[in-house]
Amino acid sequence: MDDGFTAFWTAYPRKVAKKDAEKAWEKLAPSPPLQETIIDAIEQQMMTQQWADGFIPYPATWLRGARWEDEIRPDELVPAAYRPYGCDWCDHHPRCETPAHHAIKARMESRRDA
Repeated sequence: MDDGFTAFWTAYPRKVAKKDAEKAWEKLAPSPPLQETIIDAIEQQMMTQQWADGFIPYPATWLRGARWEDEIRPDELVPAAYRPYGCDWCDHHPRCETPAHHAIKARMESRRDA
């Protein structure tokens, strides 16, 4: 049975300290609605200047800090044309070509088409 960690790990752009992240996930034991909230927050935070600049917390730190509850101000967002992640999926940034980001793209497109 999948507890949702695989989807979290696929969506989260910083692939470090996986065992620590798994422990944090197990302790959190998020319900399916919270899992969706977490994935949505990752998608939104990928569009911030902080994450675009590579300042992405370790996944366990992000989970333990309940960072999906962070508010994102409009001035923190990177303009769409310059986003290394996000809706436009630029061709010039290597991180846009990972399976995790393609999975997020597919999810965003399915929501748009729904």
